[in-house]
Amino acid sequence: MQPDPHAISDETFGRLATGSGGRPAVEELAATQHSKNRLLLRSIVEEASAVRNARAGLAAEAYALLSEVERRSPRDVADVVRHPAVGIWAWRAWRSLTRPDGVTEDPGRLAAIAMAAAVRSGTACRIGVPSPRGMVMLPSVGAVDGLADGDVELEARPEPGAVHLRAGSRTIPVTVGTGDTGGWHAIRPIQAPGFAPLLDDVDPYRYSVPDVLLPRQDAGSVSTWTRRLNEAWAILNAEHPSVRDEVAAAITTFIPIRGPMVGLDSASARDAFGAIAVSSPPSGLSLALALAHEVQHAKLNALLDVMTLIRRRVDADPPDAYYAPWRPDRRPISGLLQGAYAFMGVAGFWSRQRWQERGASGFQAHVEFVRWREGAYQAAETLLGSGRLTASGAEFVQGLHATLAHWQDEPVDLAARAEAHRIADRHRATSIEQHGPIPS
Repeated sequence: MQPDPHAISDETFGRLATGSGGRPAVEELAATQHSKNRLLLRSIVEEASAVRNARAGLAAEAYALLSEVERRSPRDVADVVRHPAVGIWAWRAWRSLTRPDGVTEDPGRLAAIAMAAAVRSGTACRIGVPSPRGMVMLPSVGAVDGLADGDVELEARPEPGAVHLRAGSRTIPVTVGTGDTGGWHAIRPIQAPGFAPLLDDVDPYRYSVPDVLLPRQDAGSVSTWTRRLNEAWAILNAEHPSVRDEVAAAITTFIPIRGPMVGLDSASARDAFGAIAVSSPPSGLSLALALAHEVQHAKLNALLDVMTLIRRRVDADPPDAYYAPWRPDRRPISGLLQGAYAFMGVAGFWSRQRWQERGASGFQAHVEFVRWREGAYQAAETLLGSGRLTASGAEFVQGLHATLAHWQDEPVDLAARAEAHRIADRHRATSIEQHGPIPS
């Protein structure tokens, strides 16, 4: 399995700078993330050997197995390598080998990644796999528990309709996508027409903030997730086809997290392209909005891996704490850029959805559109005046600014405009009260 470095085209950059991009642009970004994970896996093997890590031999054996499986079934290997939890682990493992800082990751866990690809493809193989606390996690596939703590030798035996994993005298039937018996806990997909993300509630590397993770979801919860996804997908399909196509190209995995008493929380992580952490959605509309928001973060995070948009601070720069209309605290320049791009997506969502809502919901939709078209526009102006953008960064934000400027002229109910301004003024006044004047 050879690394395949990948960068984006000028055309894709230009499309992303409008705030959208479309499916082709997002597929190009996804290809860069796949390449990054491949490079990380190869680098883990090389660095483990260079520093004479005790698990270097197992990592090399696992990489050879992964290469063998790829020759038989490249699609299955690609699905495993691009799984968000693989990206999180690979980044941590590479850092622990190249920049020791007290955090250690076992490079031998690459064997579990290779076994996951073998199970998905139905490839017979045998390899030693780390089993911390008696569990082996096969990324994108599922977890086996009740094993010996430490290391186990796993053998994959493909049979019609299933793959059996043999560990010592124990045999575990493994099914991809279904099953929660005999020590096997599958990562289950949730299905909507043309979109079937995984609901990953078992992988210990699935998200960077473990405190908010929810445990294994029961059948009733999975049914609720499926229903809400189908409701959200119907909304995106009807009114937001570009968002729908971008989500389908970017998002592969939902991570269930704890939510607020009212509403929905969602988040993305730069080292986990393809995943969104999201609380149980109270409605299809709330999930559709979260997808429109988080796909913006996914695009920008992937872009930042191949392009530098913000220059490093120097001593002459003012304090890196900027007012953000969507946060109670002041933000670093990177956070302001992320928020401007994400809330541009939110404004775009409401620019279309407001015409579909009625009554109080319709009024609130107009309020949301005004608030976020203006909030994102103000953030774009702050970014352009910050002196912290590279040439590429200035070009990118100028594109956002042009789109947001065009939206300022769209007609809006006057009462909704006034309400949005009251909310924005109150937010700004609270920020000044708590954090001091906002620099001009």
